[in-house]
Amino acid sequence: MDIEPQGVTEESHKSSTNPFKTHRPLAWGLQIVSDLKEIPSEYVHYTQKKSDDPEPVQKLFDVLDELVRKVKLIKVQPLSLTPEQERQFRSAEECVLCRKEYDDVDIRVRDHDHYTGEYRGSAHRTCNVNYTDQMGGDKFVLPVVAHNMRGYDG
Repeated sequence: MDIEPQGVTEESHKSSTNPFKTHRPLAWGLQIVSDLKEIPSEYVHYTQKKSDDPEPVQKLFDVLDELVRKVKLIKVQPLSLTPEQERQFRSAEECVLCRKEYDDVDIRVRDHDHYTGEYRGSAHRTCNVNYTDQMGGDKFVLPVVAHNMRGYDG
């Protein structure tokens, strides 16, 4: 994500030597990267052309909110193991999530991505229950990476 500012002179803060400027967002660009078929990878951008157009930051939040809404509508995919994956599960000696070795009392489960159905590996039941990936229930996290923020609070 990249946000382009526009310098605006604030007359009330003008000093005798240097005018004081504030920056307000004018435009932004956002590259969506997705492995999900329901969410296409695409470049989205916005520029505020007139003062009565939506504010760029509000428009960005609207786009991100819509993206989160679309992700939450994706149906959970069932787990489907190949015979080889089942063999790997039965012979696993450590949890795929915490990387600790199993002992005789550990309960093992088949961990999988609920959105793609992809099997990730054998896991402790407690690790699996406590694991929250980026799309885990109500705790959805949408990673946003911003660049070119040097000298800003970002």
